[in-house]
Amino acid sequence: MSDIRAACIIHDLETYRTRNPEILEHVRREAIEKEYSNNTKKELKLEWDTERARNERAREAVEKTSVDPLLAEPVLFCYRLRFTGSSECVDDYVSFMEDDDCLSARLPELTQRLDRVIGPDTVWVGHNCDGFDLPVLLNSWSREGHRPPADFPRYRNGRWSGRVWDTMLRMPTKTPFISLENACRAYRLGEFPVVMWDGQAMDGSRVGAAYEAGAYQNIIEYCQVDVHQDDRLYQAQTFAGTWGTYDENSGLAERITAVERSEDLSPPQKALAILSLLDRAGRVPRAA
Repeated sequence: MSDIRAACIIHDLETYRTRNPEILEHVRREAIEKEYSNNTKKELKLEWDTERARNERAREAVEKTSVDPLLAEPVLFCYRLRFTGSSECVDDYVSFMEDDDCLSARLPELTQRLDRVIGPDTVWVGHNCDGFDLPVLLNSWSREGHRPPADFPRYRNGRWSGRVWDTMLRMPTKTPFISLENACRAYRLGEFPVVMWDGQAMDGSRVGAAYEAGAYQNIIEYCQVDVHQDDRLYQAQTFAGTWGTYDENSGLAERITAVERSEDLSPPQKALAILSLLDRAGRVPRAA
């Protein structure tokens, strides 16, 4: 195994609806049996129990599983690796689009690839990766019974423990969700490249249809554009990785936080572990 570890991995994930037949049946049945709310428009109430309306509710509910971090299934993981002291990047991807069994078969391959280049100090960079990409990946590894990479961020108590840089959450703005394209526009990073499929521009809402049509290359190009643009956004936010990102002090703080949140250590063990971390970092005063 190489000793060279990436300083950061800029990544993006494309997903498809769940293909689990039991979940699909549950989602459809729940949507069909759903009662309309009091504020539902009158014309919708009149059609609510028609076959067309029930089928449309079921279809929409199934499609929404593609954006549910618990149920969505990855079809493509694209990433760019940056290494300390080098201006060159390494671009790669792992596709899960060839057949229905591809996800289970290739998740171990993704783990192996990342284990070769990812270390504990690698920064995981993504746009909305905190709330979507990383949860989808971890849920997929867990569901398929495959271990994630050794240095994949840990999730506990609603937060990620590790070096996660979500470019959406790192933008000072009152807007709760800002698209990658609008974020790049706000930072004057130039025109956002457009990938076409079936006569229209690709976007996240069209990935499912493109996947069903076998337009795999279009999905790959679309995902790669997002990775490259998010890399530019990360470079802008951190002034080419020289400001505001992780350093020795933040790394120490993360390790202390991980100890504090541990459910496997008693309070005395936590105190000793934190003292050991501070001592190794030279933060414990020495007696004269």
